[in-house]
Amino acid sequence: MERKLSVALILGANHSIRLLEVFSPLSENFDIKALGLLDEISSESYLTEIPLQTFIEDQHLPGYMLGVEDEIAKADVIVASGLLDASTYQAFRYAYHHQKPFLVFCQKEEELKQAILEKSEDFQDCINNASGFLIFDDSVAETLEFMGCAPEKILKLEPEIQAKKFGFHEKLRLKFRDYLKVESNDLLVVSPLSDDLAPFELMAAFKMLEALDKNLFERAKLLFIGNASNKDSVKYRAVDLGMTKSIMFIAQDIRPFFIDLMSAAELYVSMSEGQDATERLFTVLEGMACGVKVLIDGKHPIASVVDSSFVVTNPNTLALSLRDVLLNPIQRKDIIGLVEDHYTNNHMALALSEFLKTRISEKPIQLPLAGDFTHVMATLERTAKLSFEEFETALDIELGRWGSHSDYRGRLLVLKGQTLIQASLYEEAMSCFELCTAEESVQREAYLGLAKIALFTHSNEEALSFYRKALALKPNDAEAMGGIGSVYRKIGMADEAVYWLGKSISVDVENSRYLMALTQACLESEDHDRSISLLEQLKVLLGNKPSLVMCLGQLYFKVGDNQKGKELVDLALDLTAGAGKLMLLPTSTVA
Repeated sequence: MERKLSVALILGANHSIRLLEVFSPLSENFDIKALGLLDEISSESYLTEIPLQTFIEDQHLPGYMLGVEDEIAKADVIVASGLLDASTYQAFRYAYHHQKPFLVFCQKEEELKQAILEKSEDFQDCINNASGFLIFDDSVAETLEFMGCAPEKILKLEPEIQAKKFGFHEKLRLKFRDYLKVESNDLLVVSPLSDDLAPFELMAAFKMLEALDKNLFERAKLLFIGNASNKDSVKYRAVDLGMTKSIMFIAQDIRPFFIDLMSAAELYVSMSEGQDATERLFTVLEGMACGVKVLIDGKHPIASVVDSSFVVTNPNTLALSLRDVLLNPIQRKDIIGLVEDHYTNNHMALALSEFLKTRISEKPIQLPLAGDFTHVMATLERTAKLSFEEFETALDIELGRWGSHSDYRGRLLVLKGQTLIQASLYEEAMSCFELCTAEESVQREAYLGLAKIALFTHSNEEALSFYRKALALKPNDAEAMGGIGSVYRKIGMADEAVYWLGKSISVDVENSRYLMALTQACLESEDHDRSISLLEQLKVLLGNKPSLVMCLGQLYFKVGDNQKGKELVDLALDLTAGAGKLMLLPTSTVA
């Protein structure tokens, strides 16, 4: 059975529920999982069919998900929403380093513009390297293209909803109207409270309704939902118009009881252009999926699909349109049927599926990241080789940028200490490494650096102590074990040296830097049998290394097996194409 391609959806603090709704129809063909911050996941996110895995926030990096890299590394493609979220850019960097295609779900044009201003460097990295962008709004596409995004990387999603999740519910209608204290024969009109003139224009039209049809006006109640900054101004205007008994407010998120509200309402008015265009579109569609009549302007994406009485063609005739739509006898089931016919076909799921497969099949772009820490370290290392003064200046700048995170700060200080050692500035290097060991996230390289300085200053016991501390941070660390073995050999403890040097090479067979020290320690050790056993094992792992084979030959001579010893010494000489090219080991006992 063919493995399903896996998709990781990143839900940051500003994530959109629309991301989950877009991907829900793909669950049969893709292995989809949502990854989000525990404290930032909306209650709606738990109600989707997509499995949700939560993470705690990294205490050093606000907005970062602790431990999310493993999940990103396992996914075939990563999709994030929330261009202002740190977790989006965290996921982008992990995807970049694991060479995974990374897509961005861009819903809000205002959020896009804010990201350009506030996260210019990170955002530009994302534009340059992201494999694709998913959008609903044409204006978002225009902004992305202006930023340098190739048009073929942008997929414009068509609005589709899962109508079966909504519908009209008589019991919910009665309960919610009872909660609002709205009479059974009253007409409930609902509209979002937005930070523009739309609420004031709607109230004025509502007041004009009194002159057009007094009976209709007395039955109608206007409910504003949301918590816009102009809420008090709207209330004062209601007092001026003498409409305090006709207007109500719900200043909270209505998503958890959206179906209840739309079942209770006769009309949903969406005339504000200040709202997010995508959210405005979906709220209207979902309201219609509950059977509620809507009143929209002529620019609305579904204006050409709905009944003409649902569309305000001239803002000056809003009161007339309000009257006409309230009197329109259209049945709820017909409105629901309209949505089902036009916006539940799952055509978009097919297009999105093909878009994902194309993005996965293409090798992700790997342009250098301006703000990437790995890139920062590589740049500093190059600078250190050219000019120590320039390196110090650059390092101070990066410490200012990355120093708040203990791990990054420690790695920068380690690099500084290593550079100071190269410059033979041992006291300064020691101070630098000691600072590292005081960090919350201790770098083992700091202890390795201190051990190296101790060896330079002939403090063998201190060197041994530092190597052991490094080993405690990373058990079976080849460099720490090799260092311990080298110190033991230096102080004349050959048997201990053989043990630690042998372990070091066994752990890291690709790194034979300690092989010469091991062969010398084996010849100095009195336990020839153990040395022979160890070298025979390493010979299997490393192959016929000349110095190893020569040492084995010498050890066989020492234990009296002259034939074996001669065979191995001859082999070592053959491997080096002549004894003149071989670095012969000291204390040779070849007869």
